Amino acid sequence: MNSFLRNVGFYLLVIFIAITAYDYMSVKPKPVEEVSYSQFMQLVEKGEITKVVVVKNSIQATKKDGGEFSTIVPDEPVDDEELINKLSDKGVEIHAQNPKDPPWWMTLLTSLLPIALLVGFWYFMISQTQGGGGKVFSFGKSRAKLMGGDKVKVTFNDVAGADEDKE
Repeated sequence: MNSFLRNVGFYLLVIFIAITAYDYMSVKPKPVEEVSYSQFMQLVEKGEITKVVVVKNSIQATKKDGGEFSTIVPDEPVDDEELINKLSDKGVEIHAQNPKDPPWWMTLLTSLLPIALLVGFWYFMISQTQGGGGKVFSFGKSRAKLMGGDKVKVTFNDVAGADEDKE
């Protein structure tokens, strides 16, 4: 059991280090300033917005001076025709995107982690069912001891009396 836990622990540690290194080295988008929805609407009314990217209920906007910010729309998803018409009237370039999928390793981790926990729990419970510290997978092994040849052998000649039994 100890060697099994050591092996599993080692592989889990290697996987954790690999995921951490990948996450550390991956390119992260620069943080974008977040403004309120009412401030966003004021900027649209003033005509200071040139482009918006709509993702579900989030809007990322670009101002005329090149600055970027984001806001959250109170209605989910963004299907407000009044907002779309207002953006179109002001000459704002509108883009729509689907939400980003989670990373492949996160999907794999969320699907395999419960299975690994169940298998580990099952293995632990099975190993505990055998009493005396034995393992369930060693049920076919014999515990008989071989007697050595150095033991004294007793023959019928060594036994006194009971002549009838000897015959």
